[in-house]
Amino acid sequence: MNRFALPVLLLMLAVSASAQTTTYTESVVHSCQFATGSADVCNGMPLDQGGTWQFIVANETFSISRPGFYICGNPASTGCPGGLHITSDTIFFNSPGELNFTWAALDPITKQPYSGSAIVFGHYTKGCNNHGCWHTLVVDSATVTVN
Repeated sequence: MNRFALPVLLLMLAVSASAQTTTYTESVVHSCQFATGSADVCNGMPLDQGGTWQFIVANETFSISRPGFYICGNPASTGCPGGLHITSDTIFFNSPGELNFTWAALDPITKQPYSGSAIVFGHYTKGCNNHGCWHTLVVDSATVTVN
């Protein structure tokens, strides 16, 4: 092996490792919070691999928090620019469906940008009290991909 082969091989391995995607899953059913006047607030959802994630459709925010790893995306934040963009939504009341979105986020410490997508399987439930009725999103499962 010539003296240039090893550095080139190591560089190729580093490039291929950085191009891989990471997939997180959520299999614990999670009821999102209803926010008056806005869409559901789906936060603190446990990842099967440890940590939590969240998304809020109303303000297009997204984040993942795991030991040693935190990324966030919020279009209204200079510290965590990014957010989510819904590509399809087939979840309706009394009918399970899926919510698909792409997202962009940033590690606020290293400033490294990330992007990916999410597929959320769920359904809506109806709740009522003396102030009125509302629909709450229930996340049955999800897959989050980090590019």
